[in-house]
Amino acid sequence: MRIFLLELKKIWTPGAIIMLVGAAALYYWLYGYAPVQNFPNGTQAALNLELALEWRERFGSAIDVDELAQIDGDFDAARAEFAREVSGIPEAVEEGVVSWEACLAFSERLRSEMERQAERGVTRVEPGSELDRLHGLLSEIIALPSYRRLSELDLWQTSLTKEMDGSTEQGYLHLSWLQNIEACGRFLSTWLVIAPAFVVAPFVMRDRLYRMRAAQWTCRVGRGIFVPQFTAAMLSACVVLVVSVVLWALPFAATEVPGLLDCALVGPWSGYDCPWDMTLASYIALRIALMLGVGLTSALVSHILARGSAGYVGMLLWLVPWCAGAGFIVVPELLDHALCAKQVGAGLGAVLGRVGLPGFEAAVVATGLVLATVLCCGAFHRQMRCDLKTR
Repeated sequence: MRIFLLELKKIWTPGAIIMLVGAAALYYWLYGYAPVQNFPNGTQAALNLELALEWRERFGSAIDVDELAQIDGDFDAARAEFAREVSGIPEAVEEGVVSWEACLAFSERLRSEMERQAERGVTRVEPGSELDRLHGLLSEIIALPSYRRLSELDLWQTSLTKEMDGSTEQGYLHLSWLQNIEACGRFLSTWLVIAPAFVVAPFVMRDRLYRMRAAQWTCRVGRGIFVPQFTAAMLSACVVLVVSVVLWALPFAATEVPGLLDCALVGPWSGYDCPWDMTLASYIALRIALMLGVGLTSALVSHILARGSAGYVGMLLWLVPWCAGAGFIVVPELLDHALCAKQVGAGLGAVLGRVGLPGFEAAVVATGLVLATVLCCGAFHRQMRCDLKTR
């Protein structure tokens, strides 16, 4: 135990703590601050978040067929409110825009007219023209308080009616604000690859630089220092990983997200397609578990690479490609929409979207963790059995 505590003391030096805290603060300011600061991001996201909170109180975690009838009633009430407000605009009444259906037809008429002008090579609306006047009228209608709520209710009613088959429930979470949580998870997964390297690699390298390994390898008992060193390094890495997750989660805890954690994740506009029932809380918990597994794997890999390096320069030549490749490219794409069907995009996301089945991320993380553990155990085994005469 005394050796173990001394090894911990070697890890948590004032310089190491300052470097780690400074790097964490800089990284959060560059990447982690924006998803929280801009939550919800935009008027549409704010309205959909407001609807989700309202429906959580009324319908629970998901919407069934019977509750869909209540949304139909909300839609009719919103249409009546919109008709009342738009009737207060004289120009709208002159154009016959006195209902929601008339507003949709008016908007479609303007769009068709813009397409006809584009076909004639006219790309701008002349100030003072009739088309400019109609565009101004449409902007005034869109600015009505009831317009945005009605447009979102119209979208949700159509989508929910299409998705329900009479026996299923549908979630009502929207990707416009869920994407902030997903972005935060992507940036956090990168940090959880980098952070263990700050803790583990310099500590493992220090004994070699101070020529302590020669003294440790003079007897079999001395070579057993690997166990307390490895335990101290992994415990320190775990502390850094857990503290990082907690500190990144606290800002979101101050938003409206905790009130929606028990809501169904899969829905017509959530952007998640999972083959099993999953709530927002279970998705976040599983995503965090996968990221912690990746972080622990990174700690093991950093330990292996540092032990095999002759100095700090050699260590960096191994660690920088590892952190850059795994942290900024592979892991964020691998864990994007984790345990759900991948959206086939470009680059590595296209590859993972085509070859990966939902849930394969857990198998990849577990395989990497096991392989890194086996390599560390093999290094310890070789160290204990090494013939000192050949060293």
